[in-house]
Amino acid sequence: MPNMGKAVHTLLLEERKRVKNVYYLSLTLMLFALGWAISAPFYTINMQSIIQDALLLGIFFSMWGLIRFFTDTFFGAFFDFIDNKKIILISLVGYALVGIAYYFVNNIIPLFILRIFHILIGSLFWVGVWAYTHKISPKNRREENIMFETIFLNAPYLIAPFIGALLFAITSPKIVFLAIPITILPAIIIFSIKGKPTKQKKKITIKKILKKEIRIIRENKKKVLTLFYVMTPQFLVSSAFFIFLPIYLLNQGYGAYFIALTATITVIPSLLTLPLGKFADKNGRIPVFTAGTIALTMGLLLFYYATTSLLLLISIFIIGSGFAIISPTANAIVGDLSGKNEKGTLSGITETAKDLGMMIGPIIGGIVLNISTLQLLSLLLSIIPVSTMLLALIFGKIPKKA
Repeated sequence: MPNMGKAVHTLLLEERKRVKNVYYLSLTLMLFALGWAISAPFYTINMQSIIQDALLLGIFFSMWGLIRFFTDTFFGAFFDFIDNKKIILISLVGYALVGIAYYFVNNIIPLFILRIFHILIGSLFWVGVWAYTHKISPKNRREENIMFETIFLNAPYLIAPFIGALLFAITSPKIVFLAIPITILPAIIIFSIKGKPTKQKKKITIKKILKKEIRIIRENKKKVLTLFYVMTPQFLVSSAFFIFLPIYLLNQGYGAYFIALTATITVIPSLLTLPLGKFADKNGRIPVFTAGTIALTMGLLLFYYATTSLLLLISIFIIGSGFAIISPTANAIVGDLSGKNEKGTLSGITETAKDLGMMIGPIIGGIVLNISTLQLLSLLLSIIPVSTMLLALIFGKIPKKA
């Protein structure tokens, strides 16, 4: 362990100069993720305690994609006119309030109202984060920067889920939600002091935002389609599979600590992908994107055949590896395709493409699980990644070089 800690410390020192533009944003994301890493493995279980039906639970989760499908593109265009730092700070405060509210809500109607507020805050935050990242990242280090952010975003999942499992097992299951405001507070302080402001235009109107958004979509139809090819499938698969995985494990007799272990295993690969980011920045996105797609497909197929705990964990690790490779590569493609004054708008369109997947995925999962098992769902989902990758390569516009 000391040698591992020393190696990580050396890596951070070497990388800090190369990723200095996103260093403090990465720290902010790590603290933000810490609270969610404690609560996320048990989020679905807590929601199921209020929403009993699998299909209705799927609809509850699909709201994330449904509402953001209409808000993200507008917010993205909006962010081309304003300082993204301010929006990130505002949405962090909103997320802290969301965590507190989840602890207290106990009825289905207030829960759905809270979910809507959560979604709007999430739309502001994630569109703002990626627009900010694309604005401040040098083109020749874009994927390296994004993978560095991803490492910090996922690092809390190495330990935090076990803290959540301990809290879940020995206290009230909902106590995990209070970790969210506790860890977000230092994130707000760090980013407010160290975060770099982005350029802001003084004159802004709804008409101007919508006009720019429509113009960019019309002029960049192939780019927009590419974003949907690379983003929608991975979020459809992840939302359909991972939302219902904790419930499946609980029903199979696995305890809170095993559920925490699966959450940790899922993100471990994302901590090891920085060399792939450097490779993709030099040699293009397609080889890395293809490797991630194949890994995701193989992991889903293995889960279908997993009959032991070990095979189940291996399949989840491979699925996590696929997402760890695909996700930052896809986000880097967004930056590659974005012109000087398009980064906010295309980031918003990207989030909309993700939302489409997150809107469809939970409903598909809920329907399948009402009539069958998670194994059958994983088999059906395994068809999607390769199919849509071929669409992206044939009909899309993935740059061969960064």
